[in-house]
Parts: sequence; structure tokens; C-alpha cells
Amino acid sequence: MSAAKGARAGGKAPRRGRALLSALLAPIVLTTTATLTGTALAPKLLVSAPLLLIALNPVSRHLILVSPVTELGPYLAVAVTRLFLPDPFYFAIGRLWGKDAIAWVERRLGGAGRLVRGVEALFERAGWLVLMLAPVGLVCVLAGASRMSVRTFVLLNLAATVTWALIVRRLGDVFAGPVALVRQFVADNVLLLTGVSVLLVVIQLILQRRRSRQGTRAQGKDQELG
Repeated sequence: MSAAKGARAGGKAPRRGRALLSALLAPIVLTTTATLTGTALAPKLLVSAPLLLIALNPVSRHLILVSPVTELGPYLAVAVTRLFLPDPFYFAIGRLWGKDAIAWVERRLGGAGRLVRGVEALFERAGWLVLMLAPVGLVCVLAGASRMSVRTFVLLNLAATVTWALIVRRLGDVFAGPVALVRQFVADNVLLLTGVSVLLVVIQLILQRRRSRQGTRAQGKDQELG
């Protein structure tokens, strides 16, 4: 029995399955690390390397702030590539591990079980629409678990990603005046703001680690009671 079939059957994945899972998780871990790095260094990168900023962390506020100082071509190439990059790996995990993959995402979100179940219910009704509106990790896992075709997933995901990047770009143009003021404020206080940003990311990591440990302890207690 293959690793994928074994996972869908509810059994433990064999060693090769665990190795495959590790390989699929590696790019996700790398992009998560890149996101945190981009967040920590956002003020400095906004001033000195705007394309690198969205390559590390292409959240909407960064895309809006860099849009006035980047050409459309490079902006789209970097933003779309980075936004799309982890999605095929989430999709593959959902495809191979099904319900187990959805449970894994639920644990990653920590205490958001109701949200996961709500999105799952919506996806069962209109998966293609949910993917077009929110091509995020959870939805990509659901797409894989639902056996959506690879071609459909890629086309819908890329269409949604390109559309969102263009919408945010347009917002940057519409609010060019306020964006310029924010950029100037960041440039005038870049060292202070970068220090504060790094500190906030460190605090966030500490809190996440504490919540993860508490969740692990609670899960262990539940297993003992069971």
C-alpha cells in the first residue's frame, strides 16, 4: 500500500511517507520563516529594498506601500510568485493525507477549530469559489483533500493571486498621497521602527511557542482521560 493510500485509510504513514511529508513541509517552513523575517525587517526593507520586502512577506500592507516605487512587471512577478509558492505544497499534503492533513492545519491554527470546520463546510458547497476568494493554506489543503484536479487548482489559484495583486496595486495608486506620507515617516524613523518591529516579532514567537506547549500538554491530558 502506498503512503497516500495508507494515510487515507487512517493508518500511520510508513517511513517513506514521513520523509515525503517532511519534504513537502520544508518549503512551507521556509516561507513561514521568510514571512517572519520580512515582518521584522519591514521598515528597513521598505526604504532600501521594496521588492525584497514583498519577496519575504507579501501581505497587503507591504504590497500597497511598495507599489508606488516599483514597476508593474517586477512587482507582479515577485508578488505572484511569492504568494503562490507555498500553495502547491499545501495542496499536495491535502491530496496525500486527506482528513489527517485538515486536522494538522487545525492544530497549526490553534483553537480555530470552528473556523476550520466553517471553511470546510463552505468548500464542500462551492470549492472553486472559496479557492478564488481565499487561496490560503487551509483552502489549498481542502482543495487537495477534495481531489480537485491539479490543473483546476493551479488555474484558479493563479487567477485569484494575480487578481488580488492587481487590486492591491490599484489601491496603492488610489491612496498614493497617504502611502507617500507613511513611506516618508518610515524613512525618517527607520532604525527605531525596525527595532520595534524586530522586538514585536520576537514577542510573537515566544507567545506562539508558549501556546503550542500548552496545546501539547492539553492534548496529552485528553489522551490520558480517554
